[in-house]
Amino acid sequence: MRKDHPLRAMRAMVDEVLESLSPPFDRMYAREGRPSIAPEKLLRAQLLQMLYSIRSERLLMEKIDYSNNSAGLAALVGLVSLPENISFRQGRISLVRYLFPTAKNA
Repeated sequence: MRKDHPLRAMRAMVDEVLESLSPPFDRMYAREGRPSIAPEKLLRAQLLQMLYSIRSERLLMEKIDYSNNSAGLAALVGLVSLPENISFRQGRISLVRYLFPTAKNA
């Protein structure tokens, strides 16, 4: 990715915001059981999904997987290994339920 790519500047802003959200995210997930996708990575991936108008988690994972080979988007999201898109979807649902506990059918 170019040195002057707009996503590089956005990454610094996103890093700052996610750092401030880290304590609530740490409380969100259980210490035991199967590890889940970190909320920070979920939010980064969702942001890229919106910015690039990618219509599904499956296509997002394919795009990140493709960019893994060229060190592009995957570095910005911070995903070293790709989760199954079902794990991604379940993580997103858990995050929404945590952030908006009164929402119906989240």
